[in-house]
Amino acid sequence: MNINYKKFIIYDNFGNYLISINTLEQFRELNAYLRSNKKNGIVVYYFDICAFNKEDIDLYEEIKDDELKL
Repeated sequence: MNINYKKFIIYDNFGNYLISINTLEQFRELNAYLRSNKKNGIVVYYFDICAFNKEDIDLYEEIKDDELKL
């Protein structure tokens, strides 16, 4: 099943912007971070994921740009 999500914005469980991603490898790295909590102590329990399909790439860019403003 192809759900056509192309871009993702990730927030930690406190609602803080973490990163924007677009590859499966980046998801694997985030999962490795969560798994490391078992060994190193829990800092972040889960991630909130905002997924964008190809029709909403402009919205993704707008939100990402807003999150990256200082």
